Amino acid sequence: MDNKTIIIAQSGQPCAGSEVASREALILDTIKSMHWPGKTMARRAASAVRALFKWMMQTGRSELDKLTLADIREHYISRMCSVSYAKSIRYGMKLAFRYLADSGCVGIDCNAIFSLKVATRNRLLPAMPPEDIAKLLESIDRNTPRGKRDYAFILIGAAFGLRCCDIATLRLGDMDWRSGTISIVQSKTGLSTALPLLEGVGEALKDYILNAREKCSSDFVFVASDGTGRCIPRGTIQKAFAAYARKAGITRAAGDGLGFHSLRRSVGKRLVLGGVSLPTISQVLGHGSINSAERYINLSEDELRSCALDFTLVGEGGASWK
Repeated sequence: MDNKTIIIAQSGQPCAGSEVASREALILDTIKSMHWPGKTMARRAASAVRALFKWMMQTGRSELDKLTLADIREHYISRMCSVSYAKSIRYGMKLAFRYLADSGCVGIDCNAIFSLKVATRNRLLPAMPPEDIAKLLESIDRNTPRGKRDYAFILIGAAFGLRCCDIATLRLGDMDWRSGTISIVQSKTGLSTALPLLEGVGEALKDYILNAREKCSSDFVFVASDGTGRCIPRGTIQKAFAAYARKAGITRAAGDGLGFHSLRRSVGKRLVLGGVSLPTISQVLGHGSINSAERYINLSEDELRSCALDFTLVGEGGASWK
């Protein structure tokens, strides 16, 4: 790629908003057209590039190839201090700057910067309460084809804690009706997971597949309604969930963490309350690391209470350790 097309302002002065947007779009189009091992990597790299351009305009930086290590360190630290999920943001920045360096847009190697540990916000997102899950499922009209479909994929999320992306790409061949299992390779971690095909989930899937699913040769369980045989977008699952939550009278607020992914946290919390070990929870939910399962302990008041110290060693004058 010609470096001249990457420079935000040829003259060293901030250029017009439309010109900045066109140059940003040029880089984003290139990133999206590249061959990535997964779509998630492309999304994270593109998000990091958009954040970089926004920061440059806010701070008066004008050219990508004039950025210094100090500039990139400042951008990295400011970004890390404003996000909740530092690991994924850091990974996206690594991908983006690797591309910018390889293409000559940035003339320095800044990989070492992304190894810096920065204190970040750690917001504990809630699990959807069981009673709200029940109300939401009851609000679905299972007499209609769409209702049968929506009930099936929301019940899968509530029973197994699968992510939207894995539910959307679920295939007919993933289900072994004789052995009563669902086997998938999770798109986020690449790990295979085998889950028991619970009776209620199996009945909901059979009702949808036999009575409501569009007739086509596609192997996807949940097919789009446009006749192409493609899987439904994960956004369809999220929007349907939000619509039924409103219908069920479940109070929501922006950023409350009670979207579809809260079903996954609900499954993790139930497993913790049931006394299931962290390694088993990680296997059930398909985590890449056992550390990912530790967050569900924080959702259980009883488990947190068992970790707290009592006050037997604290006297009137303060602690008296012996």
